[in-house]
Amino acid sequence: MGNNAIYIAALLFAFMAIVHLGRIFCPFTVQIGDFIVPDWFSYFGFIIFGLLSAFLFRDSCRSKVP
Repeated sequence: MGNNAIYIAALLFAFMAIVHLGRIFCPFTVQIGDFIVPDWFSYFGFIIFGLLSAFLFRDSCRSKVP
């Protein structure tokens, strides 16, 4: 069960990284209340979510080895 949870979390983080990458190449407006999120936030989002996804995928693969 633990491996599945790590793998699902890695997939979700990878999806979020792809969304941020899409926002970098095809900018669209994101508004939270009155705050409009600047496009440059997506650079940080892509890096953070991409790294989290990579680390979780790596951890998921390592924990399968006995």
